[in-house]
Amino acid sequence: MKKFKTTYILAAILMGLAVYVYFVEFKLSEKKAIQKEKAEKVLALSGDLIEAVTLKNSAGEFFAKRVGHAKWHLEKPLNAPADSWVWDNIVKAATDTKFTRVISENTSDLEPFGLKTPRYSVELHLKNNEKRSFYVGDDNPIGDSVFVTIDAQKKVVLAEKHSMGNFNKTLKDVREKKLFQFEQDQTQALDIFKKEKKLMSLQKENGAWQITSLKSKLPADPQKMTDLFNTLNFLEVKEFEAEDPKDLKKYGLENPALKVILRDEKSAQLQLELGTHEGKDNFVYAKKTGQKPVYKVRDAIMSRIPKTAQEFEKKEEVKK
Repeated sequence: MKKFKTTYILAAILMGLAVYVYFVEFKLSEKKAIQKEKAEKVLALSGDLIEAVTLKNSAGEFFAKRVGHAKWHLEKPLNAPADSWVWDNIVKAATDTKFTRVISENTSDLEPFGLKTPRYSVELHLKNNEKRSFYVGDDNPIGDSVFVTIDAQKKVVLAEKHSMGNFNKTLKDVREKKLFQFEQDQTQALDIFKKEKKLMSLQKENGAWQITSLKSKLPADPQKMTDLFNTLNFLEVKEFEAEDPKDLKKYGLENPALKVILRDEKSAQLQLELGTHEGKDNFVYAKKTGQKPVYKVRDAIMSRIPKTAQEFEKKEEVKK
């Protein structure tokens, strides 16, 4: 009996040692690895603390704010939806970039490194009203790195060059290119107009789409509906043509060639107007109903919007 008792005691001691090794040795080494990685970063800062960013480069100055957790909105040089993926990467590049070497702990002259007038300047506005800055100067003549400094410091380091492209953005780059984002399963109605004259209407009834603008109501092909919704949901701006056009005739949008309206149970999800088709450049002018900006989008959209209700009609399968 004593032998078994001794065995249990030894097993408990071994178990205790194993737990100690895991929680002390392993966790300690894990903590040291995190601290080491943090120490290697030029600007060790959690991206979650950042609520706004000012980016300055040769293309100008851009200021964007977070909207919720995953979205960004551009406020300078104009007020417009921002490309959230681009702004997330700007934040990531500023907070995750590692340095490879310290050039000077306290330089008296930033000019030789291109940091007196930085190539890229990123100001991070934090939730506690503090600001942190990340400056990128010239390329290092030897090796794939750049000269970097932060805040008002005079410490200059060499940092990884591969992520610096995230700061080389134009106004087009930092703006949202997707024209619409809507929940397809919430769509209840579709209307298509040509030169302000209604071409067709479709309604979703008991979960199935019906063509309602014909003499007799007919079922619509669900796949064709899905294809159109996908086309509209992934429609992207290729060029931001005009923010405040004075004459819509120039773009064929005073009396649009085509107009598409999608509605859910409460309101319009999407109102798209398409104007002049410039075949030589493969684009068509477009705008959102009730909004001023005019865009260029790929002219493929013109062929993907049905011109007759019959094109939506669900065909009966031919039995062999």
